Amino acid sequence: MITKKHFSDYMLDVATRLKDIGHTPEKPRFARNGEEFLNLISGKMKVTSGVMLVLDAYNNQLVHNNDDQFNLVKTPSFFLVRGINDETDYNAEEEVYDECEKVLMKILAKMKAERYTVGNLMRFFDLNGTTYRSVGPLDEGQNLFGIEVQLRFSNVVNADLVYDEADWL
Repeated sequence: MITKKHFSDYMLDVATRLKDIGHTPEKPRFARNGEEFLNLISGKMKVTSGVMLVLDAYNNQLVHNNDDQFNLVKTPSFFLVRGINDETDYNAEEEVYDECEKVLMKILAKMKAERYTVGNLMRFFDLNGTTYRSVGPLDEGQNLFGIEVQLRFSNVVNADLVYDEADWL
């Protein structure tokens, strides 16, 4: 099953290799959390050219399917955002949303294609559980707009839920 660290590393690779994002140390377009994101945009960096990928929450839920079968459902989320010069330019806001949606489709296509690769982290990716919505403005000054995305990974975890008396005092 994918862990938070695996997911973070995978999304850093996405942000680095996807031309629409083009993350580099000199031109940062990836943040692991909101604090790192705020540190990046609080400086002189403007995000008006190119999309930025920002990781958000990493939620988990145990789901009892039937009999004694349990699934661990993980729903990590992230933002794809870009700034506009004038937050009252509603046409530009809609263009950013459309641009971020196109970038998302490229990311989802990569994940979908990698589901069937032996040993790949995406094997538990559930495209049916993917949701996204428009967001913005996210801050003052940068006029950031885009989309918030929530993914879904699901895997049977019965073997992980075995009580072992040796673990307890």
